[in-house]
Amino acid sequence: MKTLYSPPFPIRLIVALGAGVSLALAFAPFSLSLSGYVGITLLLVMVWGQSTGSGFVLGLIFALGYFGLGISWVFVSMHNFGNMGSGLAALATFLFVSYNSLFIGLSVALARYVKIRFGFSETVFGIFLLPIFWVWLEWLRSILFTGFPWLLLGSSQLDTPLGEFLPLAGELGASWLMLITCGLAVFFVICTKFKTKIYALSGIVIIWGSGFGLSHINWTQKQTDTLDVALVQGSIPIRFKWDDSFLHKTLDTYMRYSKEALPADLIIWPETAITATFNNVTDTVIPKLRNFLQNNNSSLISGIVFRNTAGFLHNSLIAVNAEQTSFYHKRHLVPFGEYVPLINGIVGFIMREFSIPMSDFRPGKTRQKNFVLQQKAIGASICYEAAYSGLIRENSANTSILLTVSNDSWFGNSAARYQHLDIARVRAKENSKYLLRATNDGITAVIDNKGNVVNSAAQNIKTFIKTKVPAFIGSTLFARYGNLPFFVLSAAIIFGLFLARNESVQQ
Repeated sequence: MKTLYSPPFPIRLIVALGAGVSLALAFAPFSLSLSGYVGITLLLVMVWGQSTGSGFVLGLIFALGYFGLGISWVFVSMHNFGNMGSGLAALATFLFVSYNSLFIGLSVALARYVKIRFGFSETVFGIFLLPIFWVWLEWLRSILFTGFPWLLLGSSQLDTPLGEFLPLAGELGASWLMLITCGLAVFFVICTKFKTKIYALSGIVIIWGSGFGLSHINWTQKQTDTLDVALVQGSIPIRFKWDDSFLHKTLDTYMRYSKEALPADLIIWPETAITATFNNVTDTVIPKLRNFLQNNNSSLISGIVFRNTAGFLHNSLIAVNAEQTSFYHKRHLVPFGEYVPLINGIVGFIMREFSIPMSDFRPGKTRQKNFVLQQKAIGASICYEAAYSGLIRENSANTSILLTVSNDSWFGNSAARYQHLDIARVRAKENSKYLLRATNDGITAVIDNKGNVVNSAAQNIKTFIKTKVPAFIGSTLFARYGNLPFFVLSAAIIFGLFLARNESVQQ
C-alpha cells in the first residue's frame, strides 16, 4: 500500500481549513455538490496516520472552515436584524461556529482513538470508523440542547445519485454514504494491488449505481385529483411587521393578492402573516376572512399568534374555511429567538442586546392532528421545524401534502434562505410528498415529491404563485422507520469489526 504524502503539521492545518471551506461550497447557494467530496477526501488524507489529538485539532480546524463559511449568516441575523452590536454579534457567531465544529473534531478524534487503540488499519478508519462516528456525532449535534440540524452532509447531495437514498435512509443515511465514498476514493488511490483497486472502485460504483436505480422507484402513490393552491408572499418589511398601526396595511396586502390568485382551493399566507393574537381578531378579521372564503369556495392557512387560556403565546397556524377553524402550534421553538432557555447571567445580558419582537413563545403539544382541508390531510410545520426530519415524518403516513411557512426576513439576503429551501427539499424527498413553502419575502416555493422546485417566487417582492398540487398516499421507508435502520446497521458494522479483530488476534 502506498504511503500518503506527509506534509508538516502547519501545512496540514492550512489544507484542513481549505478543505472545510470546500465542503461548505457543496451547500446552497453555491450547490457545488462534488466540492464536498474534495473537502472530505482532503481531510481524510490530512488525518491519515495522525494521533488522536492531532486528529481532533485537524477535524476542528476543518470544521471551522466548513461552518465559518456555511453558517456565517448567523451574524447577519444577530447584527442586522436583532440589533446586536457588531462586536458582540461577531463573538456570538464565532462561539456558535466553534460549538458546532467540536462535533466534527470529536468524530475524527474518536475514530482515530478506536483505530489506534484496537489496531485497526487506516483503511478501516477511512471506510468504516470515521463515516460511522461522523454521522453519530452529526445526529447528536442535531438534537443536543434542542439541536441544530443545519448543514448535515446529506442535504448537499440532493441533486446527486446519493440524494435518491433520502426516501430510503434519510439525510443521515445520505451523509454516511457520502463519507464512505470518500473513504473508498482514498483507498483506491493508496492501494497498490490492481485487484484491491477494483474492490474500491466497485464499492463506489455500487453505491452510486444504486442511487440511479432508486430514482425509478415511486415510494408513494399519486392521487388523481389535485388542489389549486396559491401561496402569497406579502414582503412586509421587518421593521414594520410588529407595528400595531401597520396591521391593517399588512392584511390589505395579503387580501389583495389572495383575491388576484382566485380561484384557488387553498390559499396560504406565511409565518405570522396576521401580526396579532387570534384572541384580538376573533370578532373582526376572522369573520371577514371566513366570509371571503365562503364566497369563493376556498380555504386559508395563515401564520398567527395564539394566546392560550393560561396567557402564554404560541407561534401558530390557523386553518379557516366556511365550516371550521383549526390550529397548529409550533412545537420546536428557536432558542434565543422565540424563547430564552436561561434568563440569568450572560444569557440575560446577551438577550438584552438582541432585540427580537415576540420572543416569549411556548411550544405546542408534541402530538397534533393534521389540518384537513378540501378533503386533504396537510402536515404543517413552521420555519425552523422543517430542519427536524423526525418531526416532519411523524404524521407523514397520514399526510397528503406537506406544508411549511417561514419568515426568512431574519436572514436578509444571506445564504441561509437558500439553505433553508434545500432543507425543505430534503423533507419533501424523504417523505415523497409535495411540500408547500410560504415565506414573507422569499423563497416561497412549491416542491414536488422528488425534491424539485416546480414553482417559486422572486425574493423581496409582493406577489403570489399558483400551482396545481397532487395529493399522495403511502409512506417511504424513512418515513416509517426513521434513522433506526442506520443505527442498527452501523452498530452491527462496529460489532463485526471488533469480532473480526478478536478472531484474528486469537488465530
